[in-house]
Amino acid sequence: MEFETRPDKTVIAISGFTIIFLFILLMIIISQPIPDIVKNLIVILFVSIIGITYILAPRKIILNSDYIKIKRIIGTVKIPVDNILKVISLPQSSGFNNLSMSWRLIGSGGLFGYYGYYFSKKYGLLNSFLTSNERILLILTKSKKFIISPYPIDEFLHLINSYNSAIEIESNENYGRY
Repeated sequence: MEFETRPDKTVIAISGFTIIFLFILLMIIISQPIPDIVKNLIVILFVSIIGITYILAPRKIILNSDYIKIKRIIGTVKIPVDNILKVISLPQSSGFNNLSMSWRLIGSGGLFGYYGYYFSKKYGLLNSFLTSNERILLILTKSKKFIISPYPIDEFLHLINSYNSAIEIESNENYGRY
């Protein structure tokens, strides 16, 4: 089944602000009397920032009996369902705050999502594929930890439990029993 990765208001605001800010800054720089090579390098830098973050952002999450697939424009991340030990639904009211002071090591901190590698005191190294910090599932596997934000989260939890009832599901929201 395919799940959406709906951006939250913060992602929409950060993405919109960043694009507008870079565009305005680019127009100011281009109008200045500086060498064309410098202008061209700045254009390439700004386009690269927007382009790379856009193509690496999670677009959708596909869950089947074998894998959770996190689809991006370039590259798909697969998490084998058989390797999943536990899925924790973090409270919607706390978002990233529940991750006990997460630090971004490399990745995006709001431009088209929150993805890349993050470190949390409570959970350690996390592979993040979030588009919302309001709907977070922490997936603990035998070797890695992932955070994702599928929508709707309750259907995702129900379906993953139906594929593998051995997965421990800890839901901090009222999604019913699994």
